[in-house]
Amino acid sequence: MQPDVETRKVFISYSWSDQPRVLNIVERLLSSGIDVVMDVYDLEPGMDKYQFMERSVNDPSVDYVLIFSSKVYAQKANSREGGVGDEAQILSKDAYDCNKNKVQIILLERDENKSECVPAYLNTKKYFDFSSPAVEQLAFEELVRFLYNKPLFKKPALGQRPTYLDEEKVDLFPLREELSRLPIGGTRRFSRFIDEVAKKIHETIFDANINIDNYLEYYGQLQNIREVCVDYAVRYFENDGKISDFSKKLIETVVNCCLFGMPYIKIDLVRSFAHELLICMVAIILYYDELEDLRALLSYKFEIKGPYRSVNSFATYSDIYHYSDIFEQINHKDQRKRVCLHADQMVSRQQYPYITQETLSTADLVMYHLRPMLSIKDDYWFPLLYVYFDGGIKLWARLESKSYLEAFEEIFSIEDKRLIDLISNNPHRDRMRHTNSWDEAPWISAFIDVDKIGKDA
Repeated sequence: MQPDVETRKVFISYSWSDQPRVLNIVERLLSSGIDVVMDVYDLEPGMDKYQFMERSVNDPSVDYVLIFSSKVYAQKANSREGGVGDEAQILSKDAYDCNKNKVQIILLERDENKSECVPAYLNTKKYFDFSSPAVEQLAFEELVRFLYNKPLFKKPALGQRPTYLDEEKVDLFPLREELSRLPIGGTRRFSRFIDEVAKKIHETIFDANINIDNYLEYYGQLQNIREVCVDYAVRYFENDGKISDFSKKLIETVVNCCLFGMPYIKIDLVRSFAHELLICMVAIILYYDELEDLRALLSYKFEIKGPYRSVNSFATYSDIYHYSDIFEQINHKDQRKRVCLHADQMVSRQQYPYITQETLSTADLVMYHLRPMLSIKDDYWFPLLYVYFDGGIKLWARLESKSYLEAFEEIFSIEDKRLIDLISNNPHRDRMRHTNSWDEAPWISAFIDVDKIGKDA
């Protein structure tokens, strides 16, 4: 025996001038299993139109009333004219009943100012937008999903209170105070903030007894600092500062928190944190689509004080890259079975919309892709986060635009022929895969067809 199929029933309110279009949408609803009550189908000769409307609206078997609203419908409803006016009087009390949520609007038309054509008593309600062919198909699916209570996006289950909230043992007030003062003091103010970052890192790890069992706890403490750094970078940019200026000094300072003679596990902790922080800064730059800022940060030479020698050296961003064997020891010891535990920890902290799994993995891949364009040396950036990537990369898709291509080539000082060659031929293809992953990190050619580069005027 077949199970009963869930059905929905709706009443249709519309203006006769819109009947051909409304009938077309109604037929699609019927073909989708939505039962429809409508005058052309259900109002028989001799029946009272007003009683038909009132009975249909109040019928408990009718789940929703769909108002197909156009300029004519709105005018008639506002002036209480004709059948539409009668229906408006019946529907207005239900329209304001949030508990019922029975009245739903299908927007058929906008006026010359692109404003919604809806009756005054409905102008604050959310609607399904059928006002143009470009949006109608998506709106129809949204409507059907709503009627069946099968939304495309479901609210995730409520999780547990994050454990890192209870791990915030370092007082971050001085950092947040500097953040709050940012608009005052001009573009040089970040030096005080970064000095506080270094102080908090030292307070967190200098005297601590860090071992493989509590490593993640201390890494979580540094990620608390990271979150304030991200907030600062965003605020700094919004106050007309360059993220690259802030990021250069910040990353350089964090890496140099590895003091001469410091135990390896603490060096690993700091270098892993600097690696994550750099990806975060690139993610913010990409979010704001600041191409010149991206080049400025990724072509910068960081002055690094080595933890094993007293001589300073200058390093590219690929030298900030750090593979943590401590993370992988923990991964194995605790049987976490993560492809990369460090990557897992990075995406576990999100600051929407700038720092998410999508923006972090995209930034990591872009840093991988850009490395051979910025260096003639045989070095590279391994994108730890590629296993979390799922989508496109706007930076590469936009190279179809001739003007964007020219701007890109000028900013990154790369000739058209070499750019196409690098996009077509990944120089590091054989090395870019996690040991326990089947998939390789995708190369630029996965995001743009070389034959389309610069072809869109």
